Amino acid sequence: MDLNAGSFRPSANRFRFSIPASGTTDQNMVIVDVGSIPLPDAKVATISYSKYFLSYRLRNTTYGGYDSGLSDSYHQKVLLHSYNGTISDTSLPRSVYISAAGPKFDKVWDRTFPEGNVFTAPFVPYNASTNLGGGLRIKVVSVGGMSATVEVCRMYSETEGTPGSAACQENLDRDW
Repeated sequence: MDLNAGSFRPSANRFRFSIPASGTTDQNMVIVDVGSIPLPDAKVATISYSKYFLSYRLRNTTYGGYDSGLSDSYHQKVLLHSYNGTISDTSLPRSVYISAAGPKFDKVWDRTFPEGNVFTAPFVPYNASTNLGGGLRIKVVSVGGMSATVEVCRMYSETEGTPGSAACQENLDRDW
C-alpha cells in the first residue's frame, strides 16, 4: 500500500491496515510519502519529507526460507525505515532504520503516548493550498500471527489538544 499527501484529508486523516509478514506475500510493505514543502526566504528551497516504510517481520521456521535467520530483536516486529529519495554513493545509508515495534517501539516514540506504541515524525507547518506539510503519527495496534495492525495518521496541526480531551475527538492527529 502506498499513501501520499493526496491520500489524506483533514476530515479523513487516519488509515488502519494489516501488514502481512514479509515472507508470506509480495504485497508486504506500506510506504507513506507526504511530499515536500517550499520554504520562503530559506537557504534550502524545500524540506523533503522522508518516505516511511513499514514492514512486518516474522521468523520463518523453514531452514533457508525467507527470514529464517531473523534475530529475536526483529521477530514479530513492525520495522520502520525512512528514505529521503536520493540515491548516490555519497548518500549512504540509503535507507535509515528508525525503530521496531512489537507493539512498543524500541527507540523513537512519542512520549505523549506512554505505551510507547506511537512514533511521531517531525512536523512542518501544513500548507492548505499545496496540501503539503504537517506530520505523521504511526501507531502499532497489534502484532502476532502472520500480520500486524497499524494506524497511520497525518497531522494537520500540532496544537489539537491533549489525549483524552474533547479536542482530540475532531478526527485530527491524536484520535487513537
